Amino acid sequence: MQLTVETFTVHKKFALRISRGTEVKSTNLWLRIEQESIEGWGEASPFQSIAIDQKLPAYCQN
Repeated sequence: MQLTVETFTVHKKFALRISRGTEVKSTNLWLRIEQESIEGWGEASPFQSIAIDQKLPAYCQN
């Protein structure tokens, strides 16, 4: 089984302003999993439930 993870940034047309702050961009994940000539694709959009600095795990970094 092979897992491929890529990050990409989405720049918002309009800033998202909520009580925790304002977001003008989002860093998302593009996922691909493959086994025996069958593959699946997906997208993940991680978010913070509290305002702290988070780092992506090593396997998610380019």
